[in-house]
Amino acid sequence: MLPNNSVYDINTGMPIPGFDLSETWCPGNARADVNTTNIANGYLFTYNRSTAIYRCPADNSLVEPLGGGTLNIPRTRSYNMSQAINGLGGPQTGSWYIYSYQRSLQIPNPSSTFVFIEVHEGGILDSLFGIPAPADFWNGRWFDLPANRHSQGATLSFADGHVERWHWVAPKIFTHLADWVRPDEIPDYKRVQEAVRQSWN
Repeated sequence: MLPNNSVYDINTGMPIPGFDLSETWCPGNARADVNTTNIANGYLFTYNRSTAIYRCPADNSLVEPLGGGTLNIPRTRSYNMSQAINGLGGPQTGSWYIYSYQRSLQIPNPSSTFVFIEVHEGGILDSLFGIPAPADFWNGRWFDLPANRHSQGATLSFADGHVERWHWVAPKIFTHLADWVRPDEIPDYKRVQEAVRQSWN
């Protein structure tokens, strides 16, 4: 069984009404969580009870409470799960719709389909990594921006269990949510799309 992937509103950090929080892989808001309680309440925590694996050691970002400001507390999570891995279909999550065609219960190409991706500290919120399908109205925008903290790269884990470090052609610079893809980033953007595309066919 694949757990539900994100049941939280990205704007408020609160649960979307009607969803079963016991089935989400990781509840909460990575920017605002002051401890690992939400990680421990996630569906996957039963299978590996180390909270340290949810955060990249090179992630130096600090907690930003929903009310504003910054606390001198390291964030607890640096990774999101791909929307193609059981991303919620239908209801609106925050400002963006996660369409039902992006929900996949079968993974036909596990060695080339990523499950977890390291997310840029400027934009990480809920636990879902979203990217529009190539034919989608929103194509050409980063719903979520990959991390850039490993010499202009990020780590991704794939459905067959292996992990890769991807070096980006262009640096990842966060400005705001759903930012347009810069021309120099197009190869990186298409590469990420390709790694989730099988759920869009």
